[in-house]
Amino acid sequence: MIGTWQIVNAKQLVGSVSERDAIGARVTVELESMTLMQTVQTGDGYLVKNEPALFFGLGSSRLIRSVHVRWPSGNEQTYENLSPNQRWLLTESDPIPWPTTK
Repeated sequence: MIGTWQIVNAKQLVGSVSERDAIGARVTVELESMTLMQTVQTGDGYLVKNEPALFFGLGSSRLIRSVHVRWPSGNEQTYENLSPNQRWLLTESDPIPWPTTK
C-alpha cells in the first residue's frame, strides 16, 4: 500500500515580513496519531542547494489536522483542512493556503 503524502512547497513558502524564501521557517504537520516537523534550509553541503520543497510522508493517515508555520520573523500561522497528496503555497500573513501544481 502506498501511503499518503503532503508537500509544502518551500519555493513558494513565501515570507512577506521574513526573508522571501522563508529560510529557517519551521513547518509542523499534525496528523491523527503523530506530529511531523521540518525546517526550511538552503543546503546541506558545499555548493549544494536542496529542492525547495518540504515533503511529509503521512503513512496511512488520511486526515491532516493542521499545518503550523513558525516564520523566521517569529510570526505564526496555522492552516486547517488541507488535503493530502497536494502541494500548497503558504504565504506569511496570508490566511489562505493555495494549492499549486509545482
